[in-house]
Amino acid sequence: MTLPTVLLPIALLALAPVKLTAEDRPAPGRVVDSGTFGIIVNGNRVATETFRMEQNAAVNVVTAQLKQEAGGAATQTVEMQINANGELRKYVWKEAAPTKAQIVVEPQDHDFIVRRVSEDEKQPSKDTTHPVSASTPILDDNYYSQMEVLLWKYMAMGCQTNPQGGQDCNLLETRMPVFNPHQGESQLLTLKFLGTQRLKWKGQDKVMNLFSVKSEGTEAMVWLDGYSLVRVLVPAEHTEVLRD
Repeated sequence: MTLPTVLLPIALLALAPVKLTAEDRPAPGRVVDSGTFGIIVNGNRVATETFRMEQNAAVNVVTAQLKQEAGGAATQTVEMQINANGELRKYVWKEAAPTKAQIVVEPQDHDFIVRRVSEDEKQPSKDTTHPVSASTPILDDNYYSQMEVLLWKYMAMGCQTNPQGGQDCNLLETRMPVFNPHQGESQLLTLKFLGTQRLKWKGQDKVMNLFSVKSEGTEAMVWLDGYSLVRVLVPAEHTEVLRD
C-alpha cells in the first residue's frame, strides 16, 4: 500500500513539540485538504459539512462548518488545533443558530482534559475533567473531516517512508480510543484496513483504500482516494456520506 508523502506530518507523527501561549493563534498554513461532504440519511441529504485542513510547523488546524439542509436553521462550526507533537491544543465547537452554545476541550496536562460547556452566554460554563490523554483523537458527532484525520493517524502508525519517498505500510487491526466532546466521554474504536477496491468515482475508475471503523454496535465503511476521504457508509444508521 502506497500513500502520499503529504499524509504523514498532519497525520500527527511525533515531531519536536512547539510551546505556544494560550493567546497565540496559529498562522495560516499550507492547505492539505478542503472541500464539502454531503450527509445523506434514508436517501435524503440532511446536512453539508464544509471543511479545511491547514498544516504548519507549529500547529495543525482543522476547521469545519455543518449546515442542515432543511431550512438551513442549524449552523455549527468547529476548530481543532493539534500541536506538532500530535497532542490536542484546543477544540472549540459553536452553534450560532437556532440557539447559541459552545463546547471547549483543552488539555489540563498530558493525562487529563477539561471540557467546558456553555449553553447560555450569560451563565458560567459547566466544566468537567476527564482522564483522557491529550494525544487521544477527537471524533465529534457528524464531523467526517475528523474521521479522515483519525484514519491518517491510523495509517501513520503502520507506515514508514521508503527510499522513493512513498509510504510502505503494514496496517494491522488496531483498537484506538477517541473522545467525543458532545457526549463528553471516550470511546474505543476498532480500525482495520480491508484492502483496495476499484470503484467508478465521478466518471473515472479509481482504486481506493477501504477501511472499517467499528464502535460498539456500529460499523462504518470508509473509502479513501489516496489520503482524501470520499465516502462513508453506515448501514445500521441508513447513512451515507459523499464528498462533493
